[in-house]
Amino acid sequence: TIVLDISRGDSWSGRTCCALPNSESCRRACITATSTSDLIKGCRHSDEIAFFGCLDRQKDGDECCNNARTVGCKEACIDILRSDQTPTKSQRQTVKENCEITSPSVTECVKEIAKVSSINNVHEHMHCCDKSNYIKCREACKQVLSNRTIFPDIVEGLQSGGCAPMSFQDYFWQCFLKPNPGPESTLLIASRIDRVGMDSAKWHCCQKANSSQCARLCSKTFTKFWANFWDDFQYKCLTQVSEESLRTCIDEVDEPCELGCDGLSYCTNFNNRPTDLFRSCNSQADEAARNDVALWQNQSYITLGPRLTLPLKSISKCSPNVWKVVACTLQIKPCSRHSHMNQICRDVCLDILSQCVDWTRISPHLSADSICSNLSPDDPNVSCIRLRDYLSPSTYKYPRITGQVSSPCKGNPCEPNEICLINRNCIHGTNCKAYICQPGCKLGEVSQYMVPDGTYVRIPIPNNPKGCLKICKCKTGKIEDCQPLPCFSLVSCLLGLTQPPHGSTFMVDCALCSCYAGEIICNKKQCESTSLNGRNTAYTTMPCNCPPHYVPVCGRNGVTYPSACLAKCGDLYDSDIEHYPCQNPCKPNTCPIGQKCVPKPQVCLSAMHKPCTQYECKISMSGSSLRKELVLALRGQASVMLQSIPVAPPTRAASNGGPFRATHEGALGHGAPKRCDKCYLVQEFTAAVERLAHLAYLNAPKVFQKQLIVGTSIDGIDAEEIRRVLRITRHRINGSSDCTLLPKDPVCDLDNQQYDNSCLLAHHNSKLAYRGPCLNRCKYKGQVCGFNGKTYISECAAFADMIAVDYDGPCIAIGLITQVKAHQCAGVNCPKLQDPSCLGVTPPGACCPICAGSIRILYSRKQIDRALYVFGSQNSRAVNLHTILKSLERQIQLAQCTLKGYLTVELDIFVAVQTTERYPSELQLEACIREAEKNCKFNKHAKSENR
Repeated sequence: TIVLDISRGDSWSGRTCCALPNSESCRRACITATSTSDLIKGCRHSDEIAFFGCLDRQKDGDECCNNARTVGCKEACIDILRSDQTPTKSQRQTVKENCEITSPSVTECVKEIAKVSSINNVHEHMHCCDKSNYIKCREACKQVLSNRTIFPDIVEGLQSGGCAPMSFQDYFWQCFLKPNPGPESTLLIASRIDRVGMDSAKWHCCQKANSSQCARLCSKTFTKFWANFWDDFQYKCLTQVSEESLRTCIDEVDEPCELGCDGLSYCTNFNNRPTDLFRSCNSQADEAARNDVALWQNQSYITLGPRLTLPLKSISKCSPNVWKVVACTLQIKPCSRHSHMNQICRDVCLDILSQCVDWTRISPHLSADSICSNLSPDDPNVSCIRLRDYLSPSTYKYPRITGQVSSPCKGNPCEPNEICLINRNCIHGTNCKAYICQPGCKLGEVSQYMVPDGTYVRIPIPNNPKGCLKICKCKTGKIEDCQPLPCFSLVSCLLGLTQPPHGSTFMVDCALCSCYAGEIICNKKQCESTSLNGRNTAYTTMPCNCPPHYVPVCGRNGVTYPSACLAKCGDLYDSDIEHYPCQNPCKPNTCPIGQKCVPKPQVCLSAMHKPCTQYECKISMSGSSLRKELVLALRGQASVMLQSIPVAPPTRAASNGGPFRATHEGALGHGAPKRCDKCYLVQEFTAAVERLAHLAYLNAPKVFQKQLIVGTSIDGIDAEEIRRVLRITRHRINGSSDCTLLPKDPVCDLDNQQYDNSCLLAHHNSKLAYRGPCLNRCKYKGQVCGFNGKTYISECAAFADMIAVDYDGPCIAIGLITQVKAHQCAGVNCPKLQDPSCLGVTPPGACCPICAGSIRILYSRKQIDRALYVFGSQNSRAVNLHTILKSLERQIQLAQCTLKGYLTVELDIFVAVQTTERYPSELQLEACIREAEKNCKFNKHAKSENR
């Protein structure tokens, strides 16, 4: 019956999508269905968004192909639209030959559904070559357009010829990629837009749009309809002051603000500014500024965005130094400190345009005021760029000492398919590389934003008007393993009579709050007084007014709480609490025979994260423990098998050289089964097992495995007999696995010895000190108390857990929560501050202040629950605290700064950006504070405490 059901639906176009459903019941319903109406019982639309999106595409394809007027056109149409792969060149050519004349409507709908781009006559784009700021690019452009017609070949030729990477903000690429409508069209290569969109990184900026129109245009532009909507989006949104947050976010994706500028030969006044922010401080931008000034002098006009070109008076007579600074500002792109905006201030804009624009050649409805209203903020309190700061060389107070601060990844020294990461374990001046190149994935067809291999990302689902997302993983340079997230609307929140918009941050009494998708998220800061209840007479500074007593308990989420009161205030129940500090997780847990427990602690951020596993089991293959485990495992397996299989007693004649072979072959079922003395059989089998275990004990594992491969006889037992024993026991013991074949995930033992993975650590019977490579900028002996209230075996172990040290020795107290830089615990000897006058902070619950830039981050447990629902139990570590801190650390671009953080008792995440130097300079301390401010701007649900 099932075979008949399957064959009956062979002609249904939706059969192509049957591999996409997540549930087995939906896949089964799909392969027996003849139409979408047959899927009602087996498939839920909310759980199978990708599957139903594919069905919609096939439905559109059916309607498209049914318009074909010839059999050949319809077959060519179906050949493309029934596949989820990118159409090949021959497929596109077949559609063109069979449909372009007889069925032009089919040609057009195939281009839309199959996501193919079009361009009319490449020679019509020859004028675009002059819009590049680079001489090499202009020359390469004219040569490429003269002899190439295929789109990817053109792009490759332009980029290899010296043109900048494809960018929506580059006038050259805007002009080149703009579609020219006409009667003749050419099918070009289809992209992977359906999988990752045009630019999924910029798509997330659409949430910052101030108007619904710009949000809609933004979403369509960066998912798949860039060619159709880019011009409108740029003119109606990106040129408007009211959409500055949206434009700044898109600029941040393209060119994030980075600390420091130096090495410029033309824009020299921008040099020696190590703690200022710039988007594009490099030689290419420096050359572009020089070319801009030359162009303005020769052509006597300036272009200020799309559809706005202004004629100029003679630049040499009208503030020539100011025009140089304008050109450098537009190309080097300095960022304001707190908002990261690049706008020139309104008064500067009015002054320049009033004096230097030739208003006699402009329409009378335009004025300096109307133009500047679209270019510069009206509010003087809004951050903007003042040109007077760059009219003269820098007067920076710090001496220009090479190496004080450095950005090894600036300029991207890695290959195009790799992402650059700072090597924070490298000591300056030693023989090590300051950066690491790791394979990565770009988040879109034309996106330049990359994430490292193994990272999970949120990507919009195509053809979905609700803006639903899917979670995907970067694997070997590709975005794969996508699973749809439960959909939610980015609506405003309800707070009394007010409605805070999605993404906004605000205060409720003394608590920091944020609105995300209709959910109000607040930390649990205890207020000394509130607007409703007045002054709190029982105020202790602790959440829930818990007493500041240090009686540590261990929460099920992996957090050591100072007391049970604070654990319960953190939404834990009695059943979630162990009344002692979090200890070695391997003491109460046992692993299967042949494996060793290795601690793998984590902090889980949701109650749905069950179990919050704190250890892993790894193969152990060394010493007497291996011999004992082999004996127990093989002897137990032999007893189980031989109790149920009757075999003949062994005889010397049948043994072919020993009693083991006859016994073993009987156990495997070779020969006639007869009644026997089972005890005798088990005894003989166990004797052979003892010899095998002794052999493994005497020989190193690799030698043992090599002998098996060679197939020689060792210690009286030939290789075939050994293989048979291992085949019997392979599901009971993993002793034959090779640790060197496992992925590299370094760990460090108590003797500061590094292993490539925890399997090798267990193999050498070593004890884990911490996960990650062995660190060399810390002490690996002597207990310390971390600023999260947890005791670590060493300073290195705390640093590896991304925790700053509060004081030496085990944790003994909890500090009162304060906003000032001060000691908070009696009886605790705090270490000296690196600089007593630094802008520091005392972390909540810690005893001692630190010199650092600090951030408080709110997070939504509801959103984490949605991600865990998708991941299940297999990838639950993808959304724990350590993963979040690692993703934030990637935004720290200075090698002299590092990021540390923990989950506070106030239920937010405290992040500190500290210098890696034990004796830092004043510049290094300030630079790390600037990095914290930059990260705070990057995370919209964060608050900087160093302003």
